[in-house]
Amino acid sequence: MSDLAAFLAEGWAALEAASRDADDPMRLVALASLGAEGPQARFVVLRRADARAAELEVHTDSATPKVEELSADPRAALVAWSPERRLQVRATGRVGIRAGTAAEWALVPAEARVSYGTEPRPGTPIDGAYAYDKPAREERFAVLILHVEAMDLVHLPERHRRARFLRGDGFRGQWLAP
Repeated sequence: MSDLAAFLAEGWAALEAASRDADDPMRLVALASLGAEGPQARFVVLRRADARAAELEVHTDSATPKVEELSADPRAALVAWSPERRLQVRATGRVGIRAGTAAEWALVPAEARVSYGTEPRPGTPIDGAYAYDKPAREERFAVLILHVEAMDLVHLPERHRRARFLRGDGFRGQWLAP
């Protein structure tokens, strides 16, 4: 395994571990999309990372502006940072949107289900800070899957290293100046 291949494997392993560990700070990632007013970014929870399929998964309320934005233009970027590993991962690609399954919904803790169903819909102007309702609505539970086309890894120990990987038949990497 070349150094580039090992570095890519390290990046995917960090994402996969974070997706399974609620206490891993790398599990909270920034997802950026393109909206009518330009780039839009927000933090979401990384629910699944799959190196073989080159997929990163997050969940959302289907009525959020991000779903509308990604439906119009599926190009997106996801950025993750691990302070412990001193590793930044930037992944870009296209997002597929689908309704969550009953089996996936069953895995959502009861206290977290209220994140799917805010009324009025997320982003709607309201009369006061708490002038909204948060019923749990399974029909609004959506799964976003970023099909990774490129990944940029930056490792910041004493001596920094950076590489960019493009997906074709597998991922091909190139070292970059950090």
